[in-house]
Amino acid sequence: MKRTITIICTAMIWTGTGTHAQSKKHQGFDPNSIMWIPGGTAAVRSYYDLVLTPKDSTLLAPNENKKIKVNDFYLSDHEVTNGEYREFTDWVRDSMAMTLLAAADATYYAEPAHKTLNWKRRKDIWKEAPEKMKLLASMMKAGEVNDKEKTIDTRTLIYTYPAGAVPVYPDTSIWENPKLYNLPYANVYYWHPAYNNYPVVGVNWAQANAYCDWLTYHPQTKPHDYGRKAYFRLPTEEEWEYAALCVMPTKKKWVEENVRVFPWIGFSLLDQKGKYLANFGNIYDQNGVLIKNSNGFFDDYIATSPVKSFHKNNFGLYDMAGNVAEWTADAPPEIIPLHLYNLRSRGKYPHESEAMMERSDKYLDSVQKADPVTVLDDLASASAKIMRWIDGLNQLQLSEMKGQTNMANAYSEVDKATIEIWAGYALHNAKILQNPAKLRIVKGGSWANGPVYMEIASREAFPMNQASSRIGFRVAMDVGWHTSF
Repeated sequence: MKRTITIICTAMIWTGTGTHAQSKKHQGFDPNSIMWIPGGTAAVRSYYDLVLTPKDSTLLAPNENKKIKVNDFYLSDHEVTNGEYREFTDWVRDSMAMTLLAAADATYYAEPAHKTLNWKRRKDIWKEAPEKMKLLASMMKAGEVNDKEKTIDTRTLIYTYPAGAVPVYPDTSIWENPKLYNLPYANVYYWHPAYNNYPVVGVNWAQANAYCDWLTYHPQTKPHDYGRKAYFRLPTEEEWEYAALCVMPTKKKWVEENVRVFPWIGFSLLDQKGKYLANFGNIYDQNGVLIKNSNGFFDDYIATSPVKSFHKNNFGLYDMAGNVAEWTADAPPEIIPLHLYNLRSRGKYPHESEAMMERSDKYLDSVQKADPVTVLDDLASASAKIMRWIDGLNQLQLSEMKGQTNMANAYSEVDKATIEIWAGYALHNAKILQNPAKLRIVKGGSWANGPVYMEIASREAFPMNQASSRIGFRVAMDVGWHTSF
């Protein structure tokens, strides 16, 4: 379902199906929202044995406890909002319109020879005039109520840059979901000013990247002086994880409080006042009884919430867990190797040296690429492959730890139930990764997902050409040096 605003004979600016009327003051990107993230090293760990179901069709099983290292970078303190993204779609709409109008009126060019648009004439674009409507016909479509009235066809709003031509308007049909209690989000969520400060959704990976390019190369949208050229992009998965962990620099090599499941210390989902720390979906107990649902009774929000509605972390970042999941720059690997971390976390391999751990991981990477679990396997054949990997680890261990009998065959202690858990994880990941669509990593969980999706170690693999009511994004930034924000 779409909202249609028709053109009438006034000086109002038309915005088209699903967009808001352009206000006198754009709700654009706030340059003061960019936070400096000091580089460093941190640990990303998963503390739970996941129970995966067919509903977890994008959630990848945890593969390892890993250490990550990133350089300094910048990250927006909030998810891109409707108001910010709408400045982008309005710019695309108006730049296309001025290009069409300039064919008959060269004053729409600031430099006709170079076809540089004259943005001082932006306010004149949508003033009603019959000759203008003829020039803008390629952007128009018949009205849904009266076919004699014309509206902008949002499918024509294309942003063209070196990476390609990208339709930029969000997919509002993603809100047509009976679970949303028939709320009219499809009609109003993107264009209505009441939702200016809510995270934009319905944008795919290519659209998020197009927004970053526009933010970089159209400086009239960024009144702040960063000191040098700012380049906007999506964060990498490791940058996102590091920023969510918010482990401040320490002289100690590792301290326990630097290891976090969520973007806050501890396992609780509640703050000291009993309020939820993020906007997320349903929680059930072990008997399937609903403890917390997403109807707004527990956290005031049925779906998304305004950005910055929950506590920020020590880096000053909001909503690194929940509200909307976030696109990252990275694609998942073709094969996600299992690192059998349970052996170490459960003390079955307590004396393994750092060097031996690295050799074990390299072995696992190589053997799983050579003999991977695939969608053609069942639980029995996948378990058999994992046992072969473990036998190989035992041989590697014996050859390198000669004379240390206490180390021999540590991996042989693995029970059948654990093997089947790992086999289930490998089969689950193989099914997701065999998707013919190109996938990208999504992080953070959302208003529609349970708390396990909010774990920093959790990752989803989502088709890059699809949009969702639970996926948005935030921007990262590179710059040579910066002024005080």
